[in-house]
Amino acid sequence: MNTRLLLVSAGVAALIIAGYAWYVRDLPVYASADAPLAAPIDSVCLDSVLARRYGHADAPPIARSGTKTRSAVRWLHYGRAIFRLTYSDSGFATLSSAKPIDSGFVAALLPSRTVMDSVGRQLGAEVLAARDACGGRARPGLPELTIGR
Repeated sequence: MNTRLLLVSAGVAALIIAGYAWYVRDLPVYASADAPLAAPIDSVCLDSVLARRYGHADAPPIARSGTKTRSAVRWLHYGRAIFRLTYSDSGFATLSSAKPIDSGFVAALLPSRTVMDSVGRQLGAEVLAARDACGGRARPGLPELTIGR
């Protein structure tokens, strides 16, 4: 009886682990860069700057209106990267970019730091170039750019 119970328990555990592995098989890993802004930049300017640098957008822009608890956001998709412009109620804004670099369970647990840093620096250069082209300024008292992992 105990042997049968152990086999059933091991089988259920194996099914749970297999189901989880199947679920996270396409888990994306992103490199990112964030630039805090002193004031929001014009989204039309940002769209045109990115279109000049990358050509046509990969997807139509997406906008989410702000509420009492969430800031307004506009997402632009260029060059397989996602550029996000966040407008906060405080008057400050953030220009961010993220790009998928890998996917899978192992990549999520053990991401390649060198690839993430390299792609993050490239995204940071793009974010700062777009900010400068649209007349944006860095937010005082904060780092000009944050490379995320």
